[in-house]
Amino acid sequence: MQELTTSTMNSITDLFLDFRNYISEHFGTDSDAVDLRWNCVGATIHYFGESRTIQFHLWEHSDGHLGIPTCPS
Repeated sequence: MQELTTSTMNSITDLFLDFRNYISEHFGTDSDAVDLRWNCVGATIHYFGESRTIQFHLWEHSDGHLGIPTCPS
């Protein structure tokens, strides 16, 4: 199994922090309502609000998940 590159992890973390700020500013919600969950191919960012749900699935590579072919580097 491949591991995530440092640059991918940093980019996902930056997006997560920006998204937390966006949620706080635009929906008046505590930024702790946004969750980041790492997995073997990337991460998922979740926000479950009272009237909306937002999820981002961020993958560096697929490892064949969901039938998505792995592209050669």
